[in-house]
Amino acid sequence: MNQKNPQAIAPHFGNGADRVIGAAIAARRSELGMSRKHLAQALGVSEDQITRFERGAARVPASALMHLSHVLETSVRALLPGHGVIPAATGYSSGEYPLINEIIHAALVLDVEGRTRLLAAARALQPQHSAHKRQQKS
Repeated sequence: MNQKNPQAIAPHFGNGADRVIGAAIAARRSELGMSRKHLAQALGVSEDQITRFERGAARVPASALMHLSHVLETSVRALLPGHGVIPAATGYSSGEYPLINEIIHAALVLDVEGRTRLLAAARALQPQHSAHKRQQKS
């Protein structure tokens, strides 16, 4: 550890990147219909550890990313910020809507007030988006 600045290389758990990686892990696991228990067994860690990874409360070791990508049948790149998996439940893919990953990442690094304001703005835009979708189908 750096003696002059002990925080210089100390891990900062729970930052935006950790949460984005965790969300990508959770989304891909759900997409595959895989339980946390199954993923934990495949990685040789506890189910609680998987929960901490998915919440971004624990940093996923770089050495585990390769194994995770294999078990989740995806690339390491797909688990990283800016390249993540869009949850299947949304009906969108990152290829259809390339800005969704960026929006998710931006939301994860905001504080609670910022996320609340972002959600309010998104809700205000929904009727416009729905009308646009209906016009496209016509």
